[in-house]
Amino acid sequence: MSLKTSYIPILILLLTASSIRSVFAGPNHDSLLTTITANDSVLAEVASDSQSVDSAAAKAQLEAPIYYWTENGTVSRQGNKLYLSGNAKIIYQDVTLTAEKIVIDQDSSYLFAEGVKDSVDSLGNQVYRGNPILTEKGQEPINGNTIFYNFRTRRGKINYGKTEMPPGYYKGERIDKIGTKTLLVEQGYFTSCELIDNPHFYFKSTKMRVALQDRIVARPVYLYIADIPVFVIPFGVFPSKGGRHSGLMIPTYGESTYGGRFLKNMGYYWAPSDYFDLALTTDFYDKLGFTYSADANYTVRYKLNGSLSGFYFPKDPNTGTDRERWAVRFNHKQNIDPTLSLNASGQFQSDKTLAQDLASDIRERTNQLLTSNLTVNKSFKGTRNSMSLNVGLTENLNTGRRDYTLPNIRFSRAQSTIVESFTGKSVGSDKTWYENIYFSYNGNLLHRGSEIPRNDSLNTIDHDKSEGVEHRISLNSPNKIFKYFNITPSVNYQEIWVSEITDPVGYDSTENGGYELITEQKKQFAARRTFNASLGLRTTFYGMFEPNIGSLKFIRHKIDPVISYTVTPDFSQEGFGYYTYVKDENGDQITDDNGNAIKVDKFKNNPFGTTGSRRSERLSFSLANLFQGKIVNGEEEKKIDLFTLNFSSGYDF
Repeated sequence: MSLKTSYIPILILLLTASSIRSVFAGPNHDSLLTTITANDSVLAEVASDSQSVDSAAAKAQLEAPIYYWTENGTVSRQGNKLYLSGNAKIIYQDVTLTAEKIVIDQDSSYLFAEGVKDSVDSLGNQVYRGNPILTEKGQEPINGNTIFYNFRTRRGKINYGKTEMPPGYYKGERIDKIGTKTLLVEQGYFTSCELIDNPHFYFKSTKMRVALQDRIVARPVYLYIADIPVFVIPFGVFPSKGGRHSGLMIPTYGESTYGGRFLKNMGYYWAPSDYFDLALTTDFYDKLGFTYSADANYTVRYKLNGSLSGFYFPKDPNTGTDRERWAVRFNHKQNIDPTLSLNASGQFQSDKTLAQDLASDIRERTNQLLTSNLTVNKSFKGTRNSMSLNVGLTENLNTGRRDYTLPNIRFSRAQSTIVESFTGKSVGSDKTWYENIYFSYNGNLLHRGSEIPRNDSLNTIDHDKSEGVEHRISLNSPNKIFKYFNITPSVNYQEIWVSEITDPVGYDSTENGGYELITEQKKQFAARRTFNASLGLRTTFYGMFEPNIGSLKFIRHKIDPVISYTVTPDFSQEGFGYYTYVKDENGDQITDDNGNAIKVDKFKNNPFGTTGSRRSERLSFSLANLFQGKIVNGEEEKKIDLFTLNFSSGYDF
């Protein structure tokens, strides 16, 4: 029996578990959709010449109603099959199917869907329209030329099916759906190219097992570029879900001026645990061949973490010339124990223009410095002592200059009272004046140097180095005077040891009557001792007033004035012996055009700074104002900081 409704979609409910009657709005406002059951009079009229339907058997097969829309609907004489044609659509639970033709067999719970022949393309291939599209909730739609599907088992077969599952597209000559989330694919294809029917590249496998929103396992796997096989691997695992998981990495396709067409980031990502992952990738250029890269990350919670990455180009991808180019970068942090830690980082590359030529990030292209660094920190449990070791290298890619530190060893003693520092015994709160003297110490052994290219025809490199040992001692004694004032006298002492000094060996007269000094580095142990002293005075004032503005009841004004005086001697005076005063052959002092004596700092080349050559006396003053408010809302009170107003000034004598 045939039933045609002239483009009026019909909705029929087949074989529900219980009888339901309702009216629904259809795809357009003129559509009338009717819901009927196996015992309904409408169905009985359609199937009047057929035997009645066993609704009990139907209940065992279907768990929910089937809704459908169509332009033409036909029911078989036995009333157990429904034929839909013309923009057909059915919905069963969370499954939706659209096609030009759909057949539903209520006895077996099967449906069949297909498109119809439409035209022929430029290559003579048959073009179909209305091909079926099967969609399940939470999954990407699957397209095919024909689809068989069982409602009860949710299994089916799809001929020449295709679907999108990030990060790419899949298709196969035959797809068997053997579970809600499992597909078996024969002669399957995978590509990230959007031209899924004629992709620039694709992976092909005779057999695939697809776990939806998880992974695809295939064997064997062939890589095709422009339909030409490039290589084969015995099996492959492709991801089909987001997040962190192992699997083959899907390349991207493009073209470059010198390399031609390329596939970038082909490879494998391995994430065996939450603490380690490794990505091995290769880029393929049809004119240049392969390039290789690796990127590893590792971490052990509370213990260590780091990364190692690098790449290697057998040929220059910009010019195609046989020029090996590579780069390596690493970073490592480790807590060996609660008192010992290690930090290391570095980057190395084959040539100085590598980043400019190949980096895609603007910050990497403009970065002209390569740095490597290793630092080891050690604290001594139960003491205020700590040590650190540092070695480092910095290379300027633009000038070719290399600056290195090898090594820098520091020892520090945190501030404590002088009695505690030397006796190891702590003092109580009731201190004598000498028990209130605080002491801290910092020692530093430093060797650093530079290699500076002259850029002449001989590629001459100038070497410059400096080394020495520094001791810094700080003493201070905070005390309260006149009950409200805190006074803190302090002394800072520095002593450096060097193995060579700068010594003037002569001078040349200039055309304008001046002098040009000639110096050399002379091997000689020397020590320089410098110091400064300061005196600080501070106190605190408070003021309070009641504005009673809304809930703002009180404002407190806190004033912190600080006055300090610092003095540093002139260490260029002859009595200290840190400067050499230049004299002529008669023993007379040589002066410059302003009448100032010409002198040379013996410690000019030490790594801790030159010797001060002027006396300094400075008086500093600062005034900090903090305004705080108290907000009162009933029984609730809250203190807030309203604003600060700070002033500072100084006078250099």
